[in-house]
Amino acid sequence: MSSVRRFAADRDGDYRWDAVDLLRYKEEGSAPFKDITRQVLFSQPDQATELRYFEIAPGGYSTLERHQHTHPY
Repeated sequence: MSSVRRFAADRDGDYRWDAVDLLRYKEEGSAPFKDITRQVLFSQPDQATELRYFEIAPGGYSTLERHQHTHPY
């Protein structure tokens, strides 16, 4: 069973998901990107399912990606 995740301001006024680790988007050098974070809000490994929240900081960028497969990370 999953839990409710709250999106709230921290002490600095930045918004984050409560009790969710802030992760790097990808390994450096794997694709052209800048200033992106990833947070896994829900994971159900037996069904190969995850709900992720990505945030691109001002001035950051990513590539356009389309996949027909699940991701291993």
